[in-house]
Amino acid sequence: MIYGDYLHENIQLNEESVWAGSKTNNNNPQARAHLGEIQQAIFHQEYNKALDLANNYMVEHSRIRSYQPLGNLYQLPMEDRGQLCAKRSLNLHNGIAKSEYAIDGNKVTPRSFVSCRY
Repeated sequence: MIYGDYLHENIQLNEESVWAGSKTNNNNPQARAHLGEIQQAIFHQEYNKALDLANNYMVEHSRIRSYQPLGNLYQLPMEDRGQLCAKRSLNLHNGIAKSEYAIDGNKVTPRSFVSCRY
């Protein structure tokens, strides 16, 4: 999670295995064998059938694990120049969080990328 203002940007780090044990693999070994069947159901607009098949064969359902903050990563302090952050955005397609503001008339656009891959 990324929050704060342009003087105090904070990235909150999460990692489930620190709090709930080792990493898990939720991939179902039967997924590949049923992928074509799921795709055909979608192509034939049989969405409930596709959803049922995906729920049964795509993911191993395990117990819900706790997910707690691991720590905070703060940006280096910046001198306050009286300019508030003008715009913040999050692109869910590429995972980029962006702020836009100006310091002494110069546009600053810090970007942050955080991946859930491990």
